Amino acid sequence: MLRGGRSVLDGTLSYPVALTLFSAKTTGDSLRGRVHADSVDLALVEALSTKLRNSTGRLALDLTLSGAPDHPHVGGVASVRGGGIEVPDVGMRLSGITGEISVDAARDSLTVNQLRWTSPASGGGASLQGSVVFRDLTNPRLDLKLDARQFRMVDKRGLARLDVSTGASGLTLAGTPDEATLSGAVIVDRGTIFIPELVRKQIVDLTPDDLVVLEDGVAQKVDTFQEAVAPVSVVLALDASGSMIKAADGVRTAALSFVDALRPEDALSVLMFADASAFAHGMTTDRQQSIAAVNAYFARGGTALYDGLTDALMRLKQTTGRKVVVLLSDGRDEDNAGTGPGSARAQNDVFLALSETDALFKVNGNYVPDLARLYMETTGRAGFFETRVMPGSARAA
Repeated sequence: MLRGGRSVLDGTLSYPVALTLFSAKTTGDSLRGRVHADSVDLALVEALSTKLRNSTGRLALDLTLSGAPDHPHVGGVASVRGGGIEVPDVGMRLSGITGEISVDAARDSLTVNQLRWTSPASGGGASLQGSVVFRDLTNPRLDLKLDARQFRMVDKRGLARLDVSTGASGLTLAGTPDEATLSGAVIVDRGTIFIPELVRKQIVDLTPDDLVVLEDGVAQKVDTFQEAVAPVSVVLALDASGSMIKAADGVRTAALSFVDALRPEDALSVLMFADASAFAHGMTTDRQQSIAAVNAYFARGGTALYDGLTDALMRLKQTTGRKVVVLLSDGRDEDNAGTGPGSARAQNDVFLALSETDALFKVNGNYVPDLARLYMETTGRAGFFETRVMPGSARAA
């Protein structure tokens, strides 16, 4: 195989055959062959399976072929650097594929030397190591181990979106395909499973006349009525102050779960505040930007809570439709020393921005005075939601 006038893939094969005038017969002598490539396009593997698409990266090969024609032996090494590949059937995209596979011709075995890859969609990755003995080509013996951390295993609309990790000892597959044993633990870090029957089910139409709103037992007029199916503009505000250090892992987990749960049409902007407030990115439906921002989260410095909330509300003021601020914080505006305010703005600036924006607050944190007034003075447009995702005093929905 040539590229630019230079050979990138060489192959030779010697197959002894005895020729006569009217026949050709193998002589029983050994095969002799070799395949060599210093750097060939990984797209070559797509010829092996119609399930693979958009392969990138480089593949190096140095394989030899020997033995009888009815029982050949393969030996040598194959390595991948900077590889990427898609499996459309499950919506899986692998990148950064790196590793080496060695083949022992004497033992008819293949050894996977720490083949690694990452998952761009989740920021996680996985690795595979182990061996395959193929003396019996029809029933090889497997001894493989998979380790995964927040690996996007499935990402197919209408089916599921699952990020998984393996237990501390990984996931092992041992034995022959006919009698293999799979052992270990698989943890679903984040996931959504779509049930088509429910998604497509027709919902009964409702009108304002079908609803009765009571306050202290007295019927109230319904001024506004709409289905909550329109796209939502969301600012995810993350407290990145030093008081959140112990909760940092929980913040990332909760924030990534929230990003994953959004619908494709919902726009999201991620904001972080510590000594100052700053947007990681603007309003977008590109979830990769949000995932990258959350993965880059780290905690240090003071807590510019009021600046963060005001900036979030002012950003939403520029949008139309439904608007939500989701706040992950331990709930106190203060400087790094804890002796003064952390924001240039005051609490009243938050309420002014809220009155001009008409956004819904979802406050994830302790019920402390700095945040409690949001709930008391916004007629139910702010609420507190707590789970056990984050350790310590800070909690996230």
